[in-house]
Amino acid sequence: MLFEGLVETRQIDAIAFAWEEAWDRGEAWRQAITKSLARLPPKGLKALGQAIGPSVVDNLIQKTTDR
Repeated sequence: MLFEGLVETRQIDAIAFAWEEAWDRGEAWRQAITKSLARLPPKGLKALGQAIGPSVVDNLIQKTTDR
């Protein structure tokens, strides 16, 4: 819901900034982020994709299903 709300209020930059900040914190954070994507509802994934790029989200989801 948070991602959706930020997209609706045209704050996509906030999502992208938070994503980059979290991703840059290291491998443990990246693993946790990737695992958590499986719990996002489809609308949340779509909103995240609008902020960081749908191909980025798709690639990360693919990584979780490859394991």
